[in-house]
Amino acid sequence: MSETRDGQRYYDTGDTNIERDEHSDCERQLNEAEDKIIKLQSENARLKALLEHSKTQLEYDELQAEIAKLQLITGAIEENCWDLRCIDIPTGGGDSDIGWIVVEHNQAEPKERTIGRGKTPAEAIEQALKG
Repeated sequence: MSETRDGQRYYDTGDTNIERDEHSDCERQLNEAEDKIIKLQSENARLKALLEHSKTQLEYDELQAEIAKLQLITGAIEENCWDLRCIDIPTGGGDSDIGWIVVEHNQAEPKERTIGRGKTPAEAIEQALKG
């Protein structure tokens, strides 16, 4: 139902009368807001995909660095004829911890020389690599 007052057309919406132009303006704003939401959702999806790709690339780069490090370690062990040995480190009262050493083999005395020590194999090998 509509009525005209002061040259304006009003629509009865139940509780309130609003101008037709205001109703159209609200619909236009609602449509614009819905369009913005769709664009933002699309941009959000694009950014999530980009972030996932970045994470994947970072993980790949980290794995490549780890592979290079392992190749350096195994190469040094092979080229230098090193042994990696675990040893007991007394802590007192009959207990001991495990430690690691890298032993280099030489023709001259002493034939076996410790060139790296650590709490883990990696620490011992890194110390040996530093020379």
